Amino acid sequence: MQLPMRTMSSLAKLPILILVTACLHICYKQPNPPAAKEHQRAHMEEIGFKSVIMIHKLQRVLCWILGVLEAATIISNHSVLQGIGTPIVYITRTNIIGALLIMAGTYIRNSSFVALGPVFTFEVNILKGHKLVKHWPYSVIRHPSYTGLVMTFFGATLWFCTPGSFLHESTGWVWKIVEILLAFMYFPVCVLIACRIPGEDGLLRKQFGAEWEDWARKVPYKLIPYIY
Repeated sequence: MQLPMRTMSSLAKLPILILVTACLHICYKQPNPPAAKEHQRAHMEEIGFKSVIMIHKLQRVLCWILGVLEAATIISNHSVLQGIGTPIVYITRTNIIGALLIMAGTYIRNSSFVALGPVFTFEVNILKGHKLVKHWPYSVIRHPSYTGLVMTFFGATLWFCTPGSFLHESTGWVWKIVEILLAFMYFPVCVLIACRIPGEDGLLRKQFGAEWEDWARKVPYKLIPYIY
């Protein structure tokens, strides 16, 4: 009796899987081309920028691979191949929480892309025509794109690496290694975020002076309202 219930649950997971994979693609994709060389900053910052680009590309590729594998597994669970060496994937409350975090995080991050428009890059710099944006989501926290990104990190871990997911339900040491790598690959990006925030604040303070100081007083939180 348990197998059919889980199989039905896997079918309900398919549309959410498509939405989650699309959200992660949007979230990890660079919204604008890199800045021109005259706007690029110090060598170490360039190394950090290239690391971010590489990690985000890897994340996009991994999410698409896992999304396709999980979708294929769900379809297999509802075909004549059911039970012939394929894991049974299903949806859990933890998966749903992960999906909600991914969707909310993508909304916040994409809102940051839209708010800054052509001046949003993955590099820490000031471009020509750069203005201090103070409307949503920058009216709530000063670095909303990072908040959205970290939300998707937690969400992706809950979606891809917990019971019910393709990785967790698959047997074999290769898939377990991938599961562990996926769960921990977000850590270096979080470290980069923590290092970049003071630099970004300092750069904006230097560029906009009193205007930035006034905005920082009104929006004192960097990532999480009322906490940090």
